[in-house]
Amino acid sequence: QARKQDSSLSAGKSASPYAIDLEQLASEDAESNFSWKQSDVEKLQFLTGKDSGETPEEMVDAYGKASSVQFDSGELKLFWDDNSYNKEVKATFSKKGKQLQLVKFEFNQFGKNLTVEDNFADGFKVGNSETGAGGTSYKELLEKYGDAVNLTVSSSDDSDEIELVMDFQKKNGDYVDLTFIRQENGDFLLSSKDSY
Repeated sequence: QARKQDSSLSAGKSASPYAIDLEQLASEDAESNFSWKQSDVEKLQFLTGKDSGETPEEMVDAYGKASSVQFDSGELKLFWDDNSYNKEVKATFSKKGKQLQLVKFEFNQFGKNLTVEDNFADGFKVGNSETGAGGTSYKELLEKYGDAVNLTVSSSDDSDEIELVMDFQKKNGDYVDLTFIRQENGDFLLSSKDSY
């Protein structure tokens, strides 16, 4: 019994802590199962005011074991890397009741050094600032820039909104952040663009 507890991760010291078996979530050869595509963000379930999020176990069942696990300040983070370590996916889970549920998902490319034209965002239509309705779909950017796009999807349990942010560096050195809001059909539509 004591040995099983060592390989589990217990959060908190309450009378009924939840335990996670790390061996079920991560594997040293996990990168051989790395099968992420950015469009997978349309299928992910996030913890919101009305919806439950994916659990770490559900993520691993769907996409393969993570290559590493981190537990920090009550949050669990799973990392998936590809063989060349040019790509990293990170899923962050927060505690809701006794379960950990998905609240943030990040897809980052390294070494692609994508820079875009200074006016690249001018042609994108910004929709409703609250809902994204009427805005450009994030798919247009994926089609154009492929897997060189870095994106972060996050939710908040005090709102039902799920937000996707892509950040790009322009040739003039400035940055532009594009924020998209998830729709009922899973698509993300542009709700704001911010240059800095």
